[in-house]
Amino acid sequence: MAGADLTAEIGWLDLDDGAGLRVGLWTATATQRVRGTVLLLQGLGEFLERYQPIAAALGESGFHTLSFDWRGQGLSTRRLTGSRHQRAHVADFTAPARDLGAIRATIAGRGLPEPIVMIGHSMGAAIGLLHLIDHPDAVACAVATAPMIEIVTRPYPVWVARLVARVAVGAGFAGAYAFGQGDYDPAVQGAFDGNPMTSDRERFAAFHRVYQTQPRYIVAGATFGFVDAAFRLTDRLMAPGAPERLTIPCLIVSAPDDRLVSAVAQRAFADRLPNGRLVTVAGCRHEPLQERPELRDQVWREVTRVVDETIPAR
Repeated sequence: MAGADLTAEIGWLDLDDGAGLRVGLWTATATQRVRGTVLLLQGLGEFLERYQPIAAALGESGFHTLSFDWRGQGLSTRRLTGSRHQRAHVADFTAPARDLGAIRATIAGRGLPEPIVMIGHSMGAAIGLLHLIDHPDAVACAVATAPMIEIVTRPYPVWVARLVARVAVGAGFAGAYAFGQGDYDPAVQGAFDGNPMTSDRERFAAFHRVYQTQPRYIVAGATFGFVDAAFRLTDRLMAPGAPERLTIPCLIVSAPDDRLVSAVAQRAFADRLPNGRLVTVAGCRHEPLQERPELRDQVWREVTRVVDETIPAR
């Protein structure tokens, strides 16, 4: 995947409930053949700056790219504040799916070119898929890398994790860290050896360097509320008839040894898509588009293929 760094135009989207989303727009560099707009949905704990190389590559292919920091991460409004601001907390993924609708309205309001391509990673991919189940004609095609169809709960069985999260939320501990979670520790989360995210040392280091210089960006462990909401998201994504509503071309990129989200659940979801395709990339960890070059290029070829088949270059 080629592409030099490209600076985004940064703005803010004020939502009806008073929350604010930090939004970034990268303009296509191949202006003589603008093909559309990519809506890029970040994974948990990510931020706009991380996607500059990807936006640059998309720009060279003729696409504008719009992305934003989800509520609770980057510089967008945090759900928890003060000493709890690092916690990944979501009460219900219906809310961020609604925020995605506001972002789509922004694309239309700014007159950005159609068609729209949705590319989402992990949590962002799952929210995007949930949105598309309710709005199946919102985009021309969708790419989901390591989508959070179901979280991995090892060493606890899924049913135990579901029960514990539900009981904890019911008892008033929704904002407390789930078992095994905690604040960001650079000696732990910032250690490359054994990390579940990527085998690319430089991409891994670049992500954590931003945390060192911009501690406001830090998102650490997940709360019981997040875990409970993630299971309810799974139920909605896998409900009878839900994947079948996604009739647009849809690519699922799966890492077979992903330690954070379930590759088995991704295949089960993809098998029910009328116009879907699952690609398994051996050797990938949780972040296919942030992997070492030979794996990243393999993933990028698959992404380019589905986009080019849907929106041929002029």
